Amino acid sequence: MPLSRRERFCRWLGPYDYNYPLIFSAIVFFYCAQTRVYSYSYAYGVGRTQFLLKSILLNILLGFICAGSFRLAELSRRSSTVALRRYILEIFFVMSFFSFAIYLFNMYIRERIGFIKTWGPNDTPPTFTSRFLFAIMLIAFTHNGMRSLKELLARASALNNDLQGKYRTLIDSDEEIRDQAARYIHDRVQAEITLVNVKLQKVGALHGGEVQESLSPAISRLEKIRAIDLKLVSQFLTPNLEAEGLKGAIETLCEQYQSGVEYQILIDVDVKECDEELTLGIYRIVEQGIINAITHGPASKVKICIQKSDSDTYLLEISDNGPGAYNPKPGTGSVIIDAWCSILDGLKEIESEVDKGFTLRVMIPAKR
Repeated sequence: MPLSRRERFCRWLGPYDYNYPLIFSAIVFFYCAQTRVYSYSYAYGVGRTQFLLKSILLNILLGFICAGSFRLAELSRRSSTVALRRYILEIFFVMSFFSFAIYLFNMYIRERIGFIKTWGPNDTPPTFTSRFLFAIMLIAFTHNGMRSLKELLARASALNNDLQGKYRTLIDSDEEIRDQAARYIHDRVQAEITLVNVKLQKVGALHGGEVQESLSPAISRLEKIRAIDLKLVSQFLTPNLEAEGLKGAIETLCEQYQSGVEYQILIDVDVKECDEELTLGIYRIVEQGIINAITHGPASKVKICIQKSDSDTYLLEISDNGPGAYNPKPGTGSVIIDAWCSILDGLKEIESEVDKGFTLRVMIPAKR
C-alpha cells in the first residue's frame, strides 16, 4: 500500500542513525564560516591570525562536543529502533546542550583567551529554534540518501546470498547426479554386460564351433565396452582427482574429446597444492570450457593454462581458435561456471570476437 504524503514526509524526516564524521564536519565548517565574518573586527596582522587559529581550534572542539552528544544520545536508546518523537527529542536535547556549551564559552572563557568580540551567536529563542530546525533538516538531507543506499545494498546482499545458495544447490545436485550415474554404470551396467557375456559363452559352447565363432566378436566387443568404454565414462562423470591429480584428470578429459582437436595443457606445479573443493571446481570449469570450445566453436585447437600468481590467485584460461562471436550467448555450461565462480569467490572474464576465437578466463583466490 503506497504511503501518504504525511507518512512519506515523516519517513524522510527520520529517525536516522547519526553519521558522526558528517555532523562533526558540518559544525566545524559552519562555525569556521562565521569565524571569517568575526575576524574583520581584528586588524590585519598577529591579532587576526591568533583569533583565526584559536577560533578554528574551538570550532573543532565544538564539533567533537556536538558529535559526542549525538553519540551519547544514541547509546541511551534501549533498542535499535526508535520512534520519530523520541528521535526529535534527542536532537532537541543535544542542541540544548550544545547551546549551553556556547553560552558557557561566551560567559566565562571568551574574554580570558583574548576574544574581544562575540565569537559565537547569541542563543536567543529564535536563534536556538533556527539551529534546532537546521539540525533536523541537515540530518534528513544528508542521511536520507545514505539510508536509501543501505536499503538497496541490503536487498542486493539478500539477493546475492539467495543466488549463492541456489548456485550451491545446483553444484551439489550436479555432483550427486554424476556420482549416481557413475555408480549405476559401475555397479549395474557392467554387471549386466558381464552376465550377458557369460550367457553368450554358454550358448556358443552348447551349439558348437560356428555359433561360438559368430558370437566371439560380439563377446569381445561387449568386454571392451565393459572394461574400457564404461570405465572411461565413469571417470568422465566422477574423475579420480586424488589418484590422477588435476593434470592427469584434465589429460584424461581431453582424450575423451580428442576427435580432431589439438590440446595444449600448461599447468603450474604450485597448482597441486589446491584443496579438494578448489581442485574439483577448477576441473569442472575446465571441463565446461572444453565442451563450449568444441560444441559452440567448433574449434580445432584448445589451449588450457592454469597457473598460480604471486598474489595467491589461480588463473585459469581456456582459449580456442573457433569462429568466436561479439556477444556469445550463455548456456548451461556458463551457468555451471558461474556457480563454481560464486562458490570459489572467483571472477570470470570472456573475450571473443568474430574470427578471433574464444577465451574464458577465471581468477580464483587461493585463500578463501
